[in-house]
Amino acid sequence: MRSCKEKLIVSVLVLFSTSVQAAVVLDHFMLIQPIRICDDGGNNCASAPLSASHTSAVYQQAGVAAVYLPTNQVNNSSMLTVDGVADVNIVGNGQSSNANTVNVWFADSLNAPPGSTLFGEA
Repeated sequence: MRSCKEKLIVSVLVLFSTSVQAAVVLDHFMLIQPIRICDDGGNNCASAPLSASHTSAVYQQAGVAAVYLPTNQVNNSSMLTVDGVADVNIVGNGQSSNANTVNVWFADSLNAPPGSTLFGEA
């Protein structure tokens, strides 16, 4: 595994049908740490819809490779429903210690003000 100080250089051929359209050089990368929350017993885990292929396709257009780390699991029933990132971004809750890593927690539900629709928080 390369360190965050090294550049990840990968040439990717973007294929449409049977013809090659363009070559994209990925000269940057971002590390993504998925973290799923489960109950105290390690069951009833929140779903973790990573959409890795979609994320990669979007960032590749900008020359950035999305590198997914293995999913961590946190067994804590009180974190299945949270008010926001501050409820989970506490040392020991599965996040990477690398400051250059994007930590992504998947909780069962996120509290929202009455009458609003909330799909996530960043």
